[in-house]
Amino acid sequence: MEKIHIIITDDHQLFRNGLKILLNSFPDFEVTGEASNGEEFVNLLKNTKAEIALMDINMPEMDGIEATRRGLRINPEINIIALSMYGEEEYYYKMIDAGATVVIGSHPHVLQTVEYYNGGLIVYSLGNFVFDEYDDDAGRTGWLLRLNFDRKCLLNWDTIVSYIDPKTGFPYPKFDMKSPCGNRQSYEIASCTAGKPLKE
Repeated sequence: MEKIHIIITDDHQLFRNGLKILLNSFPDFEVTGEASNGEEFVNLLKNTKAEIALMDINMPEMDGIEATRRGLRINPEINIIALSMYGEEEYYYKMIDAGATVVIGSHPHVLQTVEYYNGGLIVYSLGNFVFDEYDDDAGRTGWLLRLNFDRKCLLNWDTIVSYIDPKTGFPYPKFDMKSPCGNRQSYEIASCTAGKPLKE
C-alpha cells in the first residue's frame, strides 16, 4: 500500500521536528516536506507530492488562511488540516472557508467540543492535556481524536474519552464510554463507543 504523503507547515521548528519524527514512525505516513510559513508551503507544494497538509494559522510572511487558498489552487485534491492554539473562532471559520477540511484548535471558554461549519469539521480544545491547573477528574478528562482519510477526503472521525494521568501527563483511554463522532455522509454529530467510528 502506498504511503500517505504529508507536508508540515508551522513557524516553530521544534514542533515540526517532533511531529515529523512521530508521523514518520508510522508505516503508512511519510513527511515529504516542511515549511516555516505559508509562502514556503505554496512554493513547496508546486514540486512536492502530498495528500495531506498540516497547517498552522498564525505565521509570518503568509498566514495559513491565504496559504490554504493558494495551495488548493495548486493541488485541489490536498486535504488541509489546521492545527492551532490561536483561540479565535473567526480564524477557524476563515480556514474552513478557505478550504481546510479540519481545524483542531483551542477555545477560550470550553474544555472540548466539536462543530461542523460550512462542510468542515472544527474540534475545539482548551489544551487540558498540557495544562496542569485542572485538579479534578473532569479537568483531567479529554479526547483523543482519530481522523480517517482516504487519498481524497475525510471519511469519518471519532473521539476517545481519555483520562490524563496528573503525574505523567499520558492519556489513558476509556473504551467503554461514548463520545462524539461523524462521517462525510452527514453533518450531524453522533455518539459512538470508543474504537467504533461511525460508518457510512
